[in-house]
Amino acid sequence: MKNKTIKQLVVNAMYIALLVVSSFISVPINQIPYTLQTLVVFIVLLMLDCKNGIIVFLIYTVMGLIGLPVFSG
Repeated sequence: MKNKTIKQLVVNAMYIALLVVSSFISVPINQIPYTLQTLVVFIVLLMLDCKNGIIVFLIYTVMGLIGLPVFSG
């Protein structure tokens, strides 16, 4: 954790916040609601390196597992 810079921590936090917000935005196409979370997952995978991408998704998953309302529905 000492190698993390403040900038990288802020970037990871921004992507986690973007994942949370995008999970609640849905676009109904042919009576099937699609969330924008899929798009944000691909953006995270393209913009971050492997280590930070895994950290973002693990933190997001842990937030949901401890009971925070971050998952859609």
